[in-house]
Amino acid sequence: HKLKPSQGIPDLIRAVEMDNPSVVANASFRGWQASTNNYPLLPALLEVYGGYEQYKLWEPHFRKTYIDGIVGSIPKGSIYFGGTDAGRFLITAGCASHEKGDPFFTITQNALADRNYLNYVQGIYGKKIPIPSSADYAAAYQHATRTPGISQESAVWELNSYLTKIIFDRNPEHRFFVEESFSVSWMEPHLTPHGFIMELHRK
Repeated sequence: HKLKPSQGIPDLIRAVEMDNPSVVANASFRGWQASTNNYPLLPALLEVYGGYEQYKLWEPHFRKTYIDGIVGSIPKGSIYFGGTDAGRFLITAGCASHEKGDPFFTITQNALADRNYLNYVQGIYGKKIPIPSSADYAAAYQHATRTPGISQESAVWELNSYLTKIIFDRNPEHRFFVEESFSVSWMEPHLTPHGFIMELHRK
């Protein structure tokens, strides 16, 4: 990234390498999260922090079972929506290469309304699969906020839903899988069980 990050970022990386949870938490919340210089970098840094946090929370046997059960069940080249923290961060960590989409592309459907996250996804996947553009985001925002009196929270979820639908519609050659946290209404009629997660079908 061309931006010059604040000193909190090296602190976070060193803390993860040291495998010291208290130092990781301190570096996270007092360093990189607090600096406006880091806003465009937050999604990538959150992958580091979130992956480490989830790794420490899970008992090793269950963590391995969960990661292997999901990563091993998704065909190469698929697109995977990970909703919960574990479904996003542990699966990202369990893939051979998140940046390359190997063995599949991992996106969290819950953060697409955040422009920094959408830009991050565009940056790592935009040359490999169609990802919503800035114009798409603007159209989605207009769609999500067109209902008079809609709450901010509802508008965010509507925006996430709209953007996931764009990704789904523009990638017809890819299979899709979903690990849910909050349900997405347009997906519900098209989901079938797939081990720990769901497969999202086109019919």
